[in-house]
Formats: sequence, structure tokens, C-alpha cells
Amino acid sequence: MVRTTLWVGLLVGCLASARATEPSPAPSLREFVEKNQTRHPVGLYLQGKKVGWMIVDFRLGQKDGQDVAIETTEMLLSLNVDGEKSVTRRKEAVYYSLEGNGKILAAEQVDVTDNRETVYTIKESSAGQLSVTTKVGNDSTTRTIPQPKANLLQTRNLMEWLTGARRKGDTFHHWSVDWEEDDVDTEEVLTYLGQSFVVWGGIKTDIYHVQIAMKGAKFEADVLANGNPIRGRIAIFDIRAESEDHVRKLDDSPVDMLVASAIKVDRPLGNSRHIVALQLEVNGLDSLSIPQNHRQSVRQENGKLILELRSDFRVDRPVPLNDGERRKYLASTPTIQANHDKVRTLAATIVGEETDSLKKAEKIKDWVYQRLKKTMASNSSTALGVIETMAGDCTEHTLLFVSLARAAGVPAREVTGVAHVDGIFGWHAWAEIHDGHQWVSVDPTWNELFVDATHIVFSQDAQDNAWLNVLGKVRFQVISLERRSRGGN
Repeated sequence: MVRTTLWVGLLVGCLASARATEPSPAPSLREFVEKNQTRHPVGLYLQGKKVGWMIVDFRLGQKDGQDVAIETTEMLLSLNVDGEKSVTRRKEAVYYSLEGNGKILAAEQVDVTDNRETVYTIKESSAGQLSVTTKVGNDSTTRTIPQPKANLLQTRNLMEWLTGARRKGDTFHHWSVDWEEDDVDTEEVLTYLGQSFVVWGGIKTDIYHVQIAMKGAKFEADVLANGNPIRGRIAIFDIRAESEDHVRKLDDSPVDMLVASAIKVDRPLGNSRHIVALQLEVNGLDSLSIPQNHRQSVRQENGKLILELRSDFRVDRPVPLNDGERRKYLASTPTIQANHDKVRTLAATIVGEETDSLKKAEKIKDWVYQRLKKTMASNSSTALGVIETMAGDCTEHTLLFVSLARAAGVPAREVTGVAHVDGIFGWHAWAEIHDGHQWVSVDPTWNELFVDATHIVFSQDAQDNAWLNVLGKVRFQVISLERRSRGGN
């Protein structure tokens, strides 16, 4: 199952954007914060069942004896995934200067997922930069980043834009931060959709309809004039403004995330490992574009979208990486910690004296498949976290595989999509490595090198979350399939 907290990250970014102000003349940053101090709780829903909550608080405060604006976020998400319960908690505080453009001075974020804690500590470093320390268990890494683009001034400008004279289709570019990413700056594009009113707190109140696009995902929300959302939706997920007394109360029997997000198929396919070719009619993709490669292609036929798939194979003509691509897919990141001594040592132990990239990948795949406990209730966001727990679902298997492959000198990337199991196509993550000849698919969760024809790639870029838009909407109809002959492997 692909990581289920991605959509919460989108909501955190959207809520963090939600700060309003008064028309011109623009107040100072201190006046802006004083007039817009707020505490806003929302419930998080999956197909109408409450699975979590989030509270965002924004007010004046102090940090190291200095007056600052403090924005805190507290969140809990509790999901059933394939019958197992997975709980994620987050507490974050961001401290903004009241001078200049209101830059970020410091931040702290603590994520606890299935009792595994990851702590991010952000402090001012040298000339205009910040240091980000990530601590997982007893292991920590520190990196230096440029000053983030998110600041109080651009947030004040955003809300002046929102409450000003707008026309449908007008857009505004805004920035939020994601401390887990190598590039912490995340662009949000807000599109104005219209204005209406509701009775809020017994008073007729204006609300503004917006769409927020971030990393390909699109989130529609209704927000108050102070910027706080009262409701919003992305695919099968909703947020709803609630009282703080009520917000922490969850439904006793939530929907299973795997079932809710699965793609239905109109007939049984049998054992996926035996399928070498598959042709599907696809419905419900909306504007999502499916990547095409040597093993999957898309075409329009009589107004229908036809997806043709093959089990992975060796292509005749080499497709080498250029120098930039090779550097990109060998790089260490805050989550893919390929340069950490613990990861490098483990990779060297697994591959030994092997020099062939494909054979290295197979050794790492076998090791990850055999050593990691298969469970939906042990989520980790970093390679070090996976090594510490030695457990997880497809995201943890893939994260560790990609980290070890890069540490062993094999270019690797995570891909997101769906794969067939038990009569449905479930959302899944696996990897691709480049062996010098081509990209080769590797599924360390299911122990496949050159994956079967039911693995369908929806994204080859970890920064592309457009697939979130179609959760629960896509349907497949089988046109034809071809099975491996009995004499095959």
C-alpha cells in the first residue's frame, strides 16, 4: 500500500496557508498576526468515516526572548489497512520573524507513526541558511538548506488576494515547507472558483471556493474570510471544520484504506505471476496521464482509453542514462539515506564482491524480501527508520531497496501505481533500477525482478502525487490477457 499520509501533508500545507488579513493599507507583520490569531480544528474523513483530526494554531509568541509569530499543527490519523491498524501523530511548530518579509527562524516537527518517532529540528545556520537535523532512534543526519520561500509576507499577500476583487480562474502562487524533502519548498497554486455564504456561528458569513494544486494533487476547499477552511475534498478524503470538543472523537469502525482505494476489475485474473500480457479498458482517470514505457502503452480507440501491458523484459536497444540522470538516481536524500554509514555498510555486506548492476539489485531484492516483516502497521519515512524496525509494507520495502541500491552504486527510483492481488488492483509501490542498459522493474515486497504484467505505473516521480486525485474513481475492464505457458518459469 502506498503511503497513506501523503494526503494529510497536502492538508497541512493548505491549512498552513489559511491566514487572512484586512484590505489595504497593508498592516505590519505584527499587526497582521495580532489581528488574525486563530485556532482552527478540522476532522479528517475517509469515505464519510472519521479517521483523524488536525488543529492549526496561529498567534504571537516568543522564541529565545524574541517576539515571533508561532504556527503550530497537531494531527492524528488512524487508519485500518488490510485489517491492520496504523496510527500517525504529528506535532509541528514554525517560528516566523516579525521583521522584513517574516522569514522562518526555526521549527520543530515530531512524527510518530506506529510508535516509531522521527524528529526534525530546524535552526538558523550561516548567512541566510537553516540547518535541518533528522533524528530516527539513535541515528541522526544534518543538512544545510537555503532560507525557505515560505514566509509571513507571502501569506499575508495570499489572503489579501483571496478577499480582494477576484474573478473565477484567477490564480495565486504560494509556498509551504516540507522538512522531509531535499528541496523543502513546495509550491501551491490556488485557483479562485467563486464566492457564496453560509450561516456560521449563527451569522451569515462569506465563504470563498478555491482549488489548491500541490505536487500534482488537487484539493478543493471552502474557506472563511480569515482563510480557515470549513470543508474540503481530495478524492475519497474530506476535511470538515468542527468544534475542538468534538474534533478528537473518531468513528469506531473506520473504512479499510486498502478496500476504499482499490481499483475494481470486471473479472478474475487468477495468479498474477502467470500473466505476461494484459489489455484493459480504463475508466475514471479524468485528466491523469499514465506514463508510457517499454512495457506499458496507452491509446484511444473508439472513444475508449486502452492500456496495454506486458511483463517486464529485456529491450533490444540500450537506453543509457546521461550524467545528470545518473547523479539524480544515485543521490542521497533526507529519506533515501544512501550516503549514511549504516546504509552503505549494509549495502556492501549484501552485494559483496558483485560488480554487475542487475545481480547487485537481485541480491538486494532477495535480502529485503527475506528480512523485512510484512505488515501494514509499521510505517517509516526514512531508510534508517526501516533498518531500525525491519518491518513494513510496500513503501518500506521499496524505500530500503532504493536506498541500498544507490549505496551500492546502482541508480534506482521508486515508482507508484497499482498491482493485482486477490481479485483487485491495490495501490502499490515498487522500484526500478538502471543496469546500464535500461530501466528494470524490481518488486522487493513480492520478490519480483522484471515484474509481471499486472504492475501498472501511475507515477515515476516521487514528487508527482497526481494519482491521489483518482483514488476510488478508476475502474478496469479486461479486454484480453495472455498467460505464461506451463513450461515457463
